[in-house]
Amino acid sequence: MDFDNFLGRFVTRMEKILFRLVLVMLAVLFVIQAVLANEEYRQYFNQTEALESKPIIQEVQDVIGRTVTPKNILPGQEIVVTIQLVSPPEVVPELFLLINSRVAGKLGELPLEVTVMPGDRLEVFGDVPGNEPAKVKIIHIQGEVDVPKTGDFITTFGDREALAWIVP
Repeated sequence: MDFDNFLGRFVTRMEKILFRLVLVMLAVLFVIQAVLANEEYRQYFNQTEALESKPIIQEVQDVIGRTVTPKNILPGQEIVVTIQLVSPPEVVPELFLLINSRVAGKLGELPLEVTVMPGDRLEVFGDVPGNEPAKVKIIHIQGEVDVPKTGDFITTFGDREALAWIVP
Protein backbone atom coordinates (compact mmCIF):
# COMPACT_ATOMS: atom_id res chain seq x y z
CA MET A 1 0.00 0.00 0.00
CA ASP A 2 2.90 2.29 0.75
CA PHE A 3 4.29 1.59 -2.73
CA ASP A 4 0.95 2.53 -4.31
CA ASN A 5 0.95 5.91 -2.55
CA PHE A 6 4.56 6.51 -3.58
CA LEU A 7 3.84 5.58 -7.19
CA GLY A 8 0.75 7.81 -7.29
CA ARG A 9 2.64 10.82 -5.91
CA PHE A 10 5.59 10.17 -8.24
CA VAL A 11 3.37 9.96 -11.33
CA THR A 12 1.45 13.10 -10.32
CA ARG A 13 4.71 15.00 -9.74
CA MET A 14 6.11 13.87 -13.14
CA GLU A 15 2.90 14.88 -14.92
CA LYS A 16 3.13 18.37 -13.38
CA ILE A 17 6.79 18.66 -14.37
CA LEU A 18 6.12 17.50 -17.95
CA PHE A 19 3.11 19.80 -18.29
CA ARG A 20 5.12 22.81 -17.06
CA LEU A 21 8.03 21.86 -19.34
CA VAL A 22 5.70 21.76 -22.36
CA LEU A 23 4.24 25.15 -21.45
CA VAL A 24 7.72 26.66 -21.05
CA MET A 25 8.83 25.20 -24.42
CA LEU A 26 5.72 26.62 -26.14
CA ALA A 27 6.44 30.03 -24.65
CA VAL A 28 10.07 29.83 -25.81
CA LEU A 29 8.89 28.81 -29.30
CA PHE A 30 6.57 31.83 -29.55
CA VAL A 31 9.29 34.20 -28.33
CA ILE A 32 11.87 32.85 -30.79
CA GLN A 33 9.41 33.05 -33.70
CA ALA A 34 8.59 36.65 -32.75
CA VAL A 35 12.31 37.51 -32.66
CA LEU A 36 12.90 35.83 -36.04
CA ALA A 37 10.09 37.91 -37.53
CA ASN A 38 12.11 41.05 -36.74
CA GLU A 39 14.79 41.56 -39.42
CA GLU A 40 17.04 43.50 -37.05
CA TYR A 41 17.48 40.58 -34.64
CA ARG A 42 17.15 37.72 -37.12
CA GLN A 43 20.81 37.91 -38.15
CA TYR A 44 21.92 36.96 -34.63
CA PHE A 45 19.79 33.79 -34.48
CA ASN A 46 19.83 32.56 -38.08
CA GLN A 47 23.20 31.56 -39.55
CA THR A 48 22.00 31.64 -43.17
CA GLU A 49 20.53 35.14 -42.86
CA ALA A 50 23.96 36.66 -43.42
CA LEU A 51 24.14 34.95 -46.83
CA GLU A 52 20.70 35.99 -48.06
CA SER A 53 20.54 38.31 -51.10
CA LYS A 54 24.30 38.28 -51.54
CA PRO A 55 25.77 36.27 -54.44
CA ILE A 56 28.47 33.91 -53.26
CA ILE A 57 30.44 34.42 -56.45
CA GLN A 58 29.59 36.83 -59.24
CA GLU A 59 30.23 34.20 -61.89
CA VAL A 60 27.23 32.20 -60.70
CA GLN A 61 24.99 35.22 -61.20
CA ASP A 62 26.50 35.82 -64.63
CA VAL A 63 25.85 32.25 -65.75
CA ILE A 64 22.27 32.32 -64.46
CA GLY A 65 21.71 35.66 -66.19
CA ARG A 66 23.47 34.39 -69.32
CA THR A 67 25.89 37.31 -69.49
CA VAL A 68 29.01 35.13 -69.74
CA THR A 69 30.24 34.38 -73.24
CA PRO A 70 31.24 30.72 -73.52
CA LYS A 71 34.98 30.27 -73.79
CA ASN A 72 34.76 28.17 -76.97
CA ILE A 73 32.87 30.89 -78.92
CA LEU A 74 35.25 33.53 -80.18
CA PRO A 75 34.19 36.89 -81.58
CA GLY A 76 33.21 36.42 -85.21
CA GLN A 77 32.11 32.80 -84.60
CA GLU A 78 28.56 33.60 -83.53
CA ILE A 79 25.72 31.21 -84.19
CA VAL A 80 23.06 32.72 -86.46
CA VAL A 81 19.77 30.90 -86.97
CA THR A 82 17.42 31.81 -89.81
CA ILE A 83 13.77 30.97 -89.22
CA GLN A 84 10.91 31.03 -91.74
CA LEU A 85 7.18 31.11 -91.06
CA VAL A 86 5.04 29.04 -93.43
CA SER A 87 1.48 30.16 -92.83
CA PRO A 88 -1.67 28.35 -93.88
CA PRO A 89 -3.43 29.73 -96.97
CA GLU A 90 -5.41 32.96 -96.46
CA VAL A 91 -4.34 33.25 -92.80
CA VAL A 92 -2.14 35.93 -91.27
CA PRO A 93 -0.67 34.49 -88.07
CA GLU A 94 0.85 36.72 -85.44
CA LEU A 95 3.78 34.71 -84.07
CA PHE A 96 6.79 35.86 -82.10
CA LEU A 97 10.14 34.18 -81.57
CA LEU A 98 11.31 34.04 -77.96
CA ILE A 99 14.92 33.46 -76.95
CA ASN A 100 15.18 32.45 -73.28
CA SER A 101 11.62 33.77 -72.71
CA ARG A 102 12.40 37.19 -74.21
CA VAL A 103 10.90 38.39 -77.46
CA ALA A 104 13.56 38.35 -80.18
CA GLY A 105 11.41 39.22 -83.17
CA LYS A 106 8.14 38.81 -85.03
CA LEU A 107 7.81 36.05 -87.58
CA GLY A 108 6.40 37.22 -90.91
CA GLU A 109 6.71 36.69 -94.64
CA LEU A 110 10.46 37.34 -94.62
CA PRO A 111 12.88 35.00 -92.84
CA LEU A 112 14.02 36.11 -89.39
CA GLU A 113 17.72 35.93 -88.51
CA VAL A 114 18.72 35.80 -84.85
CA THR A 115 22.09 35.48 -83.14
CA VAL A 116 22.08 32.84 -80.40
CA MET A 117 24.46 31.38 -77.86
CA PRO A 118 24.93 27.77 -76.74
CA GLY A 119 22.22 26.82 -74.26
CA ASP A 120 19.67 29.30 -75.60
CA ARG A 121 16.09 28.07 -75.89
CA LEU A 122 14.06 29.14 -78.93
CA GLU A 123 10.27 29.22 -78.53
CA VAL A 124 7.35 30.34 -80.65
CA PHE A 125 4.38 32.16 -79.19
CA GLY A 126 1.38 34.03 -80.57
CA ASP A 127 -1.87 33.40 -82.43
CA VAL A 128 -2.77 31.45 -85.56
CA PRO A 129 -6.42 31.99 -86.52
CA GLY A 130 -8.35 29.27 -88.31
CA ASN A 131 -8.27 25.50 -88.28
CA GLU A 132 -4.85 24.89 -89.81
CA PRO A 133 -1.60 25.31 -87.87
CA ALA A 134 1.31 27.40 -89.04
CA LYS A 135 4.70 25.83 -89.68
CA VAL A 136 7.85 27.42 -88.25
CA LYS A 137 10.99 26.07 -89.88
CA ILE A 138 14.73 26.53 -89.39
CA ILE A 139 15.99 27.21 -92.91
CA HIS A 140 19.65 28.01 -92.22
CA ILE A 141 22.21 27.81 -89.41
CA GLN A 142 25.49 29.68 -89.56
CA GLY A 143 27.98 28.28 -87.06
CA GLU A 144 28.72 24.87 -85.65
CA VAL A 145 25.90 23.30 -83.63
CA ASP A 146 24.77 19.71 -83.09
CA VAL A 147 21.18 20.71 -82.42
CA PRO A 148 19.06 22.08 -84.09
CA LYS A 149 19.57 21.02 -87.68
CA THR A 150 18.58 22.88 -90.81
CA GLY A 151 15.09 21.74 -91.74
CA ASP A 152 13.82 21.19 -88.20
CA PHE A 153 10.29 22.56 -87.78
CA ILE A 154 7.25 22.72 -85.55
CA THR A 155 3.58 23.17 -86.34
CA THR A 156 1.70 25.48 -84.02
CA PHE A 157 -1.60 27.23 -83.40
CA GLY A 158 0.24 29.86 -81.38
CA ASP A 159 0.59 28.12 -78.03
CA ARG A 160 4.01 28.61 -76.49
CA GLU A 161 6.06 25.79 -77.99
CA ALA A 162 9.76 25.00 -78.05
CA LEU A 163 11.39 25.25 -81.47
CA ALA A 164 14.98 24.41 -80.50
CA TRP A 165 17.61 24.33 -77.83
CA ILE A 166 21.04 25.39 -79.08
CA VAL A 167 23.61 22.66 -78.41
CA PRO A 168 27.12 23.21 -79.84
